[in-house]
Amino acid sequence: MVLDRLENYKIYSGLGSGIEHGLEILRSGKLNSFSAGKHAIDGEKLYAIIQEYNPCRPAECKFESHRKYIDIQCLITGSEVIGYCGISKLKIETAYDEEKDVILYSDKYEHGCGIIISAGEFAVFYPDDAHMPMLAANGQENEKIKKIVLKIRMQ
Repeated sequence: MVLDRLENYKIYSGLGSGIEHGLEILRSGKLNSFSAGKHAIDGEKLYAIIQEYNPCRPAECKFESHRKYIDIQCLITGSEVIGYCGISKLKIETAYDEEKDVILYSDKYEHGCGIIISAGEFAVFYPDDAHMPMLAANGQENEKIKKIVLKIRMQ
């Protein structure tokens, strides 16, 4: 997992061309005005999911991980907590769904740690990084969040 501010994106150019390209797109701000939904960038190799929502309580969310895609999650507005835990420490609740590229875990938030991510920051989650996004930061459940999730196909 990586957590940083977008202005530091060049530091991560060695993490692969997909991540480098994704961070350059996020830094450019080109996607910030896109409407909610899925937007193709490079077919299924790289695409964006724009999300708009109010954050949730931990009891309403689940840890998830992916096998085919790396996530770069970047907030455009607001702040949220993203729970984080290595997958080896969690119990699988829903086996891998190849079509959706997701595994869901039964463990609650207290089994991981949380990172606060705010507008202008990003987090990179690899296949071994279970994450629980959309958690309210500082009890701000009514705060409107707009987030870009870039999905980068593993080579």
